[in-house]
Amino acid sequence: MKLTPIIALLMCLTTALAGVGEYSAQESSTFKLSLLAIDNEGRGRIVDVYITVSTPGKGIVTIIPSNAFSQDTLLSFKLALVYSSLLTGEDYKRLDYTISVQGIAQVEGTSATLLFTVFAISLLRNESFDSLKSATGIIGPGGIVGRVGGIPQKVDAAKSSGLKLVAGPFTANITDEIYQPVLTVFQAYEKFSETRLFPELNYENIYSPSLSTYFEEVWMNFYNKTSIIVELLNKSMWVDSFFENSLNLLNLSTKYAEERHYYTASSIAFQAYYHGYSSLLNYSYHTSPHDFDNNVTSIRERVEETRMLIEEKIQLETCYNPLIIDLYVNALKRIEESEEALRAADESVDLIYRIGNYSYSLARAETSLAWVNAVNAYERRNCIASSMLNTYLARIRELLSTSISYYEAMSYLIGFPPVPYTGNSFLDLVYTFKAFEEMTEQLYYNPALIRNEIFPALNHPSIKESLFNSLKTISIYVMSKLGLLIPSIITMIEFLTDASTMDQRTDPLIIQLMILHAYAYSFLVFTLPYTVEQGPTYLFDPTVISSSLIPFLVILCMTGFSLILLSLSRISIKEYQLRLRGFFPQSGNSWFNHICEVF
Repeated sequence: MKLTPIIALLMCLTTALAGVGEYSAQESSTFKLSLLAIDNEGRGRIVDVYITVSTPGKGIVTIIPSNAFSQDTLLSFKLALVYSSLLTGEDYKRLDYTISVQGIAQVEGTSATLLFTVFAISLLRNESFDSLKSATGIIGPGGIVGRVGGIPQKVDAAKSSGLKLVAGPFTANITDEIYQPVLTVFQAYEKFSETRLFPELNYENIYSPSLSTYFEEVWMNFYNKTSIIVELLNKSMWVDSFFENSLNLLNLSTKYAEERHYYTASSIAFQAYYHGYSSLLNYSYHTSPHDFDNNVTSIRERVEETRMLIEEKIQLETCYNPLIIDLYVNALKRIEESEEALRAADESVDLIYRIGNYSYSLARAETSLAWVNAVNAYERRNCIASSMLNTYLARIRELLSTSISYYEAMSYLIGFPPVPYTGNSFLDLVYTFKAFEEMTEQLYYNPALIRNEIFPALNHPSIKESLFNSLKTISIYVMSKLGLLIPSIITMIEFLTDASTMDQRTDPLIIQLMILHAYAYSFLVFTLPYTVEQGPTYLFDPTVISSSLIPFLVILCMTGFSLILLSLSRISIKEYQLRLRGFFPQSGNSWFNHICEVF
């Protein structure tokens, strides 16, 4: 066998290897984290955790040794990366992370989530990180800091080790000066960095004439429908508790309408309509069972028609943006509440319970229509290209799935239902945003999480005010980055502000504030830069190959190519040189001309 073709082939392959494979040269930096832990004897201790961050990367997390992090601790780090990526607008997947643990066999639990998140925010903002500062706490949806055990022991260990700050959840047990209680991850970051996370933005400057005008119409619609029912029942000389509540709520809605708080007025008028229709059903049941049955049939038909209308409008939508998604999420959420109330009424044997659920089902269907029709109040602008829908869908699904895994690991979430898959990317996007909000509601209404981990701090007088201010800050930050309003956030802030002055319990108000934090946070998936698909990867990155090597690589390849042709054609070198000159005209590249002369 002749060796010439083989040698030539090896020469060409050697050159080709310069353009395939993966470029292995990476830049890296190592950071030290002082992780607060509790040992087996219940004593606090500091665990040195070193995180080496390499670029370019793909978001790969490597633990050394592999069992140094328990599964729930690893989930804590992943959640921190996802949350920080959204907050900073920097994709965590452009880096790789290698974590090594010293002085302990394994780190367990989720109490380091707050520390990991503060570190990740600093990292993605390209800021330094002070290892003499630490943090402990779990994170609820939207960045609310939850309580963890062993904080006094952890603070003692921090002081003994010379740490100068420990950020953690509000607790009545800690008065040490190095302990800084925080309500959100945003506050924790600012304690660490001593800089603001969000720019100075004034929430009060948000003004939406179209939103205000639209909900004025919604209020008038509910007001007029309820007034007709009240007039009918007045003529019939019918009075019950439903009727009296309806009258009181109708008058209260008028008060807020006069103040031009039309969403608050609409919400109260919705309740007036619910109570008014309940009184009408109660009246018809006792005076004309046939009319009662007809009313129930009409309710059922109205709910079915509304569901079909909403899904049809979503599938026919041509402008995809966060504002439109928000409106459809709220429409779908309310029609599902309507359907659930309808099922509950059908299954019940208690008259008052049935009446209340039938009326609520109808009223909720009407609010669902109001939200879906609000789409017509806005210009179609800042629309997302349809080709990007799957990118955003993947991002919100990552946020949802990582969150579910994190809370399931702590047993705060059990058996959360899968998100419907329709095959329509926009509809799937809407359903996933709705699922994230539903997960948040389920968690924040869970006594195990709220009453044990967060509510113990709610007696602190500044909690409600701090939550309001934090919600306004993150909301205006999100909307300013989107260049769009999120109608449900603006309207709910109006309603919760008004509700705080009403005679209502604090707990539901606090829960709604925390749910809105999470909902606003989820829209940050639209603020990450577009994913840039990586081109071919190289064993030697061609952008860093010295220009002096290029002639050598070309000579090597051309020599191998020439030997193959010579072997196959058995032509003379002189003849091949002439052919090569004819194929490649003379150029100004002296090294190329030299190749021809050598051949």
